[in-house]
Amino acid sequence: EVTEIDIYDGIGFYGVTASMVKEKLADAGDVVVRINSPGGDVFDGIAIHNDLKDHDGHVTIEVVGLAASAASIIAMAGDTIKIASNAFIMIHYASTIAWGTKEVLAEMMEVLGEIDAALVATYVARTGQSEDAVQSMMAAETWLGAKAAVDKGFADETGKEAEPQARFDLSGFSNVPAPLRDDGSDDRRSTKRDIERVLMQDAGLHRSEARRLMAGGFDALSPTQAAGA
Repeated sequence: EVTEIDIYDGIGFYGVTASMVKEKLADAGDVVVRINSPGGDVFDGIAIHNDLKDHDGHVTIEVVGLAASAASIIAMAGDTIKIASNAFIMIHYASTIAWGTKEVLAEMMEVLGEIDAALVATYVARTGQSEDAVQSMMAAETWLGAKAAVDKGFADETGKEAEPQARFDLSGFSNVPAPLRDDGSDDRRSTKRDIERVLMQDAGLHRSEARRLMAGGFDALSPTQAAGA
């Protein structure tokens, strides 16, 4: 039997967590993981990648919509990586929100540098691209369609066109391809939950910290908490 895992949400607390995937893998043999995700928490993404890589059964990754940011790291865990003809993979450097003294900011820059080095190593190992090539793609926030993903080693084969599974707010990214841009036609409004999700997934805040920030701005956080964002 093949265990199917659908990652159709952000990565992290408000979406798909490493513990959820780990539970699915506990009694699984061969696995098919379908991905349509804008990314999220880099550490959950790395943990999911590592659990899939360590899994004894054959792991097939199917990018059916979008594997962006942390979700692209998960995709690299596949023994076989398939990407739908109308799907995308996006890679970029890690980002965060920080506030504090120059010492605190310097420490945060060092952490981001270490995270980026780990991501580069993961992409290089799976794709066969050089470190310089991967770093250039990450610095430019590169969006790869199906053909480019296969040509550059981020996928092994192109699958049939897939139906969209979910829509995401991609306004935080710089180079979103036209087919994925939100034209504003659906009149969606952000809720407090949406804002909490952004602060927790992209800024790395705990829920209590995110709520204090929403209520009182940065003055509501201690310097250490704000720098940790």
